[in-house]
Amino acid sequence: MVFYRGEISAFVSKVVGKDVPGLKHAILFFLISYPLALFFNIFFTRKFSFDYTIERWGTQLEKLFWRSVSEVQEEDKMLMLTTKSNKIYIGIVNKISQPIGEPYISIMPSFSGYRNKETLRLELTTRYTDIRKAYILKDRVNELDEKLGIILPISEILIVSRFDNEIFGWFNDNPAREAGRPLSIRGRISQAFSALFR
Repeated sequence: MVFYRGEISAFVSKVVGKDVPGLKHAILFFLISYPLALFFNIFFTRKFSFDYTIERWGTQLEKLFWRSVSEVQEEDKMLMLTTKSNKIYIGIVNKISQPIGEPYISIMPSFSGYRNKETLRLELTTRYTDIRKAYILKDRVNELDEKLGIILPISEILIVSRFDNEIFGWFNDNPAREAGRPLSIRGRISQAFSALFR
């Protein structure tokens, strides 16, 4: 390339009609940019790009969602989301919106419920784990997102936290199980998770 520098310079000047400083470099970079992009995409995967971008410029909420999506074990992906209407979803984030447009997340719920207005205690009303297990056993996992997936605008989410069944149980323990009464929230969640993750 260095040997032909004079000929390339003369050819570009002849085509343009005059000598334009920097034009040769601009054309060179234009011609090599696409092959270079293809080459670098081999080494820097999409996941690497997202990891870097979110860690560098993402909000704490985006970082929490991305870490949840990136986890390997399903139990580690669980988040508890509280909306502005006091609705609670415990589930797995399976999609984060692109940065352009209204930000949203899509979750696959395991449980849903609400916070009691007076006591702010969590009341679980719907258990999705049995449905999820049935779809998994029937090898219809692809349909789960379409049938059960919930899309939440980020602007409607009030609180997000990681959900760990064991830690959650410490805060919501109830001696009702030992007394033979109906299971507490902890007991119901423990049963559902042990059935789902077997």
